[in-house]
Amino acid sequence: MSSVTQAWQEYEQGIDYKTRIGLYRTVDLNERFYAGDQWVGIPHEGLPTPVVNFIRYASAWKIAAVTDRRLCLKFLAEGVSDGDDIGIYARQISAYCDMLWERLKMDYLTKEGLKQAAITGDYVQYFYWDTSLDTGQALTGDIATQLIDNVCYYPGNPSSPDVQSQPYIILAFREQLAKVREEARANGCANADDITADEDNEYTAGDRGKIELDDAGKCNVLLKMYKKDGRIWCEKCVKNAVVQPPKNTRLTRYPV
Repeated sequence: MSSVTQAWQEYEQGIDYKTRIGLYRTVDLNERFYAGDQWVGIPHEGLPTPVVNFIRYASAWKIAAVTDRRLCLKFLAEGVSDGDDIGIYARQISAYCDMLWERLKMDYLTKEGLKQAAITGDYVQYFYWDTSLDTGQALTGDIATQLIDNVCYYPGNPSSPDVQSQPYIILAFREQLAKVREEARANGCANADDITADEDNEYTAGDRGKIELDDAGKCNVLLKMYKKDGRIWCEKCVKNAVVQPPKNTRLTRYPV
């Protein structure tokens, strides 16, 4: 029998903690109330179940108020003229960030993230390097991002809200089995065939998150990031196999 990976053991500790504080139940309940399904579990004997869903409209108003002004990133070189090399580099970086902001659809993601925060209490966003992105140049790859449900975010120290102080961070994903096996083989995993599909989606966010296609062939995958020698290291694994061995990202901050 294959041994359980360390990241999976830490993931189960995180599940136990979130279960004890009632996070999964709270998120599911909040999702139902936001969707207008507010009579779940309440007997009504066939009587009308009226719902005045002020929660959705109040949340939309608050999100609109917060995102009333668009955001952007601007880099300035203090103490030098615009024609100086450093000043030119600052303008080039600002132009690149403008392009990146639009490509990542950050204005839209900000609104979606704030909606998640209104419903579940947290807005979590993960940035990563996608090697498959075509940049129109000789080299491929660029920055990509996605929102993470708060029930899929497992910090090493849940008592601290400071992301950068965490001893490690685990992000949980549901991915296609074939894709996970292919990645494991490409990274030299000796027991890639031991990776199997599961229906362990109990700890996803909301009722809809627990519904998948029949025979979807998915499995839980964990991305663990941790600090070592001042750098962020990462590894990817499932319950009984390492999909991607630890590697040095050369980052100094968690991309979360």
